Amino acid sequence: MKVRQIYFALISLNLLFTYSLDVSTIVLAINSGGSAYTSSFGFSYSDDIYYTPATNKVSNLAGINIADTVDEFIYQSERWNSETWGYDLPISTDGTYVLILQFAEIIFSAANYRVFTVKIGDYVVANNLDLYATVGYHIAYDIFTTFTLSNNTILISGNTVSGAYSGGNLLVRFYLVVENPKLSGIVLVSGDCSVADYCNMCYQARCLVCNVATLTCTTCITNASIISGVCQCNLGTYWDASSRKCIICDKLCSSCSDKFSCTTCLGANVLVSNVCLRACPYGFGASCASVSSAVIDQNFANYFYGAYGLFQTGTSSSSYYFFNNPEVVDPIPAKNRGLYFSGGSYLQTASTVYISLNFSIGMWVWILSDSGDILTNSSGYKITISSSGSMTIVLESNIESMTTVMTAVLNPSNSAWVYISFIISFSPSTSSTTIAPSLNNSPQTSTTSNGYIYRDAVSNALILGKSSSSNFFGYIYQFTLWNVAVSNFNTQYSDQICGAGAINSCLWTCPLSQWMNEVTPTNCNSCTNGCVRNESCNVCEDPLCSVCTGFLVGLCIQCISNASGTPCACNIGYYWDLTSNKCLSCDYSCKTCTSSTSGDCIVCASAFYMYLGWCISKCPDGFIESGSSCVEKDSFIFYLSFDTLEGVVFDKQSKIPALTGNSTAFYPDYDDFDPIAALYRGFYFNGMNSVMHLPIYPGYNSPALSFGYSFTFSIWVNIENGFGIILSKQDLLYNPIFSLQLSAGVLVVSLNFKSSGLTSFYYLQSVESYEWNHVAFTAEYTSLKRTKMAFYLNGIQDDGHDFGYDYFKDIKTDITFTLGAEKDLFGYKNYFKGFIYDIKGYNSVKSISALALPAVQCTENCKACLTNEVCIPNCLISQYWVGPEYNKCSKCSSECLSCRDSSEFCDLCDNQKCASCYDFTGDSCLECVSGTSNTTNCQCDYDLAWNTSSGMCETCHQWQYKANDSCYDCPPLCTQCDIKNKCKSCINNAVLNSGSCACSPGYIGTTSCTFIPFNVSLVVNKNNTLVLAFSDMLKKGLNHDQIMMQIHNNKILSWSISQISSKEYLISCNFDGGISKGTTITVHFINSTSIVSISGGVIHEDYLSDFLYESLTSEEQEVAQIQNQVSSGVKVFVGSSVALAMFSPNPSALWTMLNTIQFISYIPYASYPLTDKISAFLKSMSDFNLVPNLFLLFIDENQSNPPYYQARKYGYDSLLILVNVGNDITALCCVITAIPIVYFFYKCSQRFIGKKFKKLFREYKFSAFLRFWIVCYLEIGFASIIGVLSTEDYEILENPLRLSNYFICWFFIVMII
Repeated sequence: MKVRQIYFALISLNLLFTYSLDVSTIVLAINSGGSAYTSSFGFSYSDDIYYTPATNKVSNLAGINIADTVDEFIYQSERWNSETWGYDLPISTDGTYVLILQFAEIIFSAANYRVFTVKIGDYVVANNLDLYATVGYHIAYDIFTTFTLSNNTILISGNTVSGAYSGGNLLVRFYLVVENPKLSGIVLVSGDCSVADYCNMCYQARCLVCNVATLTCTTCITNASIISGVCQCNLGTYWDASSRKCIICDKLCSSCSDKFSCTTCLGANVLVSNVCLRACPYGFGASCASVSSAVIDQNFANYFYGAYGLFQTGTSSSSYYFFNNPEVVDPIPAKNRGLYFSGGSYLQTASTVYISLNFSIGMWVWILSDSGDILTNSSGYKITISSSGSMTIVLESNIESMTTVMTAVLNPSNSAWVYISFIISFSPSTSSTTIAPSLNNSPQTSTTSNGYIYRDAVSNALILGKSSSSNFFGYIYQFTLWNVAVSNFNTQYSDQICGAGAINSCLWTCPLSQWMNEVTPTNCNSCTNGCVRNESCNVCEDPLCSVCTGFLVGLCIQCISNASGTPCACNIGYYWDLTSNKCLSCDYSCKTCTSSTSGDCIVCASAFYMYLGWCISKCPDGFIESGSSCVEKDSFIFYLSFDTLEGVVFDKQSKIPALTGNSTAFYPDYDDFDPIAALYRGFYFNGMNSVMHLPIYPGYNSPALSFGYSFTFSIWVNIENGFGIILSKQDLLYNPIFSLQLSAGVLVVSLNFKSSGLTSFYYLQSVESYEWNHVAFTAEYTSLKRTKMAFYLNGIQDDGHDFGYDYFKDIKTDITFTLGAEKDLFGYKNYFKGFIYDIKGYNSVKSISALALPAVQCTENCKACLTNEVCIPNCLISQYWVGPEYNKCSKCSSECLSCRDSSEFCDLCDNQKCASCYDFTGDSCLECVSGTSNTTNCQCDYDLAWNTSSGMCETCHQWQYKANDSCYDCPPLCTQCDIKNKCKSCINNAVLNSGSCACSPGYIGTTSCTFIPFNVSLVVNKNNTLVLAFSDMLKKGLNHDQIMMQIHNNKILSWSISQISSKEYLISCNFDGGISKGTTITVHFINSTSIVSISGGVIHEDYLSDFLYESLTSEEQEVAQIQNQVSSGVKVFVGSSVALAMFSPNPSALWTMLNTIQFISYIPYASYPLTDKISAFLKSMSDFNLVPNLFLLFIDENQSNPPYYQARKYGYDSLLILVNVGNDITALCCVITAIPIVYFFYKCSQRFIGKKFKKLFREYKFSAFLRFWIVCYLEIGFASIIGVLSTEDYEILENPLRLSNYFICWFFIVMII
């Protein structure tokens, strides 16, 4: 051969070798990177084999579109590598071969991303191949190479190719230039391609004869022509691969790829889904794009139209049932059944409905006859019911040259609603049409006709209900048309009105002469065109509508007489009467109503108000007028609680006044007809004359109590006999309106009803006496305009009473309303005996549990209790409640009608100081008792307090204080306290501290202070050590700081204390010199209250004194001896001198001697340096006064404090002047006293005595006194100065004796000066 290699750019194996490739010549075919595959030409590709090396990569983009091939599968995969790789293809037989390498760029979408070179041995098959640059993206590209194998040598174009064959394999290699070299498939063909009997290297399937040298076709097959050197099928034909012919397209196509797969259409024909149609199907868009939704979806239910969408009724849409001059050919609307077709009536589309070649129809129908055409179309399809009752779908095209008629058969029931549907679908690939029918969404047997297409006429109408040959009897509820073949009819079968698949049970299945009364077919009383109710042939849903556009509510366009509005309603003042089917006039009180009575008003007329369906001129108590209605504000209209002490009791809800007796007088000045007030138990009616009045009575005409049609009455009573009127309401003629009474122990309620008059009903169980009982009854006026009564005793209901179509008619004027009795022409009668605790009234029906609780819910064992679970105290009127048990009572004083305690005062006021009050509480006083003021609390006057025993305001005792208007005892130990309960003074042996009294130290007690025995004694031992002996052990030991030592005429240089037993302490002293006889020592207790016994006693001695034993030094003994001797001598000498002076008429010598001795004795007071013996001698000379010291009879010299040291040294042992110079003062006092005695004797009537004393009195009248004063003044003056100076060492105010001594000393100093 001259030509052994050919390149076919942009043209694949599939396009050029279709005709000339002989499958039997295929040596091998490999799907590189893919799996085994059978080509569209019948030969098989193996999966990938013979590649080298084994590390090659594989890519597979399954599903992508590859152009210029019918075997896209081969080009969707590839084998590649980033280095040199290839195939070793086994060839063993010498001969000529064609190697076809198949490529497609499936990765890179731009040039220069993949470039590689292909070689067979050294022969370059393709140099720097860039697939994208060569053919583009996702486009098949094949390279054909012809070679010859001869004696293990490869020849191409007659030239030997080195490195191309080895080991029985053809070596094909791919070399990297840019990115990864690849391959999609290999086909190895044995021999040259041939057509007929000669070699044809052109490989054109439509070429009959070609020039091999120029590779051009010279002759084409039938219906094909050479275009650009290649044979192509003529316009209006298509290549048929199976017959290898160019076949003429469909008659409406100008070009096609198959018989009915048009690409362009002739003339005005329209391309729809690759098929040419005469017009765009109905419902398609402007570009004739198909739509999946229904193009006609018409429901014929419940409306009266002349046009249902595209369909018009009969011959004209302006005439139709029911109200627009219907024609006999118009279908009749039937409620819940769509349209009724009577065998001549029909619907047809007013405009052309062009049907597509693929379309679907669904219909809800109820078939009433065994024959007739339901749906027809002038082009040739219809739904026909055959004589056997089966349904045939006929499809024929009388405008096509084909004469085939297609049918499909259904067998619906003619006694129920069915959903019939069918799908007509055309398949261009098989040129076949299929009818797929369904019944109630269940597929039936389908019919297919090959080579058949249905195409509609351009001007065509759809007709429902008849054809030129047969008419339909039955109902059509729904019609749906799709201009596509739908996949299913689920949505249409699941009707919105009835639910999925339930339309056959939802729609009525009764003939036109009946209507469904709920689930029961009911005859239409002689209504030719059907009905929707028994009463009339009016087909409007609203019976007040005379003209409407459908069966549904809201479709009325004209109302009957005396009615208007939307929806229709009887005009104001009219109501709908079912009997006459007319709007009749209402009662005058009604604006709108349901009957001619005022009890059936819907809206009231002006000045009337709606109350429980009645129009009344005034709303009941507890209701307010709001617009034209009585609106409940608070149905609790009456609460009469007998917790007051006033003659007029106002109820707590409506302020209705209840009068006690026949006047406003009440406690404590009851009138003859008053009930008796009882604390915690309301009012007591004595069964003889106790009565109360509610308005109307003199002075109070309003507000009056009245009840509505529905009410609740509640009362707590404690009866003492089985007869009497508890409550009575009468008219002015004393006819009963409403009463509650006892008859032989049974409760009876009587009510005056509007129609039936006075009616009584009983609670058949007896009421227990002397127990609290809760009685209640309710009247309920129901929405059915019936009154139902219920009677309750202690929460237990009787059987109830139904008074039928009647109601309680109460009145508010011209009435008599009493409690405890009823009235007649002669006065009162049928008195009630017992207690009434409270009465409540509601203008509504209340739950009994909101009014009282049964026994099981009470805290105690009473018959019933209040809603707080507390029982009402159960005591007789002659008793008062003690509690806490509800029935624990005590007897009142016999003087009391009732009481609150055992007091004989019979007070009911909370405050005993209140003479009168308006209720039982503490802040209700009207007048206070005598001695009090301020009725807010009736306080006793300022200086008085309340005495509960006497019932008077009195003065508190000294040991009491006033608080809260009462006298209270002061705290224990107090003798007087203030209003704040603070002590001001204490009992004996108690001390006051911060307003509180406590027993003094050493005393104990809470109401009195008892002395705790505890004392101490001082014992002086012969060695002059001291022992303090206590009567009880000390709580704490005695220490040095608690005592002070004092000695007379000496000094204590130091001392110590030690405990020698549990109760005794030893004090050892170091004295300054000896102890003279009669020397006392004193132990002072610095704070005696700090010395406490273990029993709490304290010593009460401030000090203890005793004499020390004499203990003088030798020198002191000599001085003492001198003093004794001199003192004795002086006393003898002075005594003798006094005796001699008595015989001398002038005793001046005696006075001179005494003064001389006295001055000598004062020498030691000077600061001369005298020895102790001389000082003692001189001081002893002053001891010449023989007069005794009378003041020592009254003064204990041991209780006085010693003077300062120098005075003690001189011999003064005390700072008290009456102790130190008491004998001088005594003598002076004696002289002064003697003067009046001498004067008395001087004046004596006995001349001898008078004469004797006259001279004595004359001579010694003044001289005796002066002489004694001269002798004494120095001694008294020294003693006074010692007393004043010594007092400076002590607190004189602490001791009255020292204070008196201080002033006496100053008196004598002033006298001397």
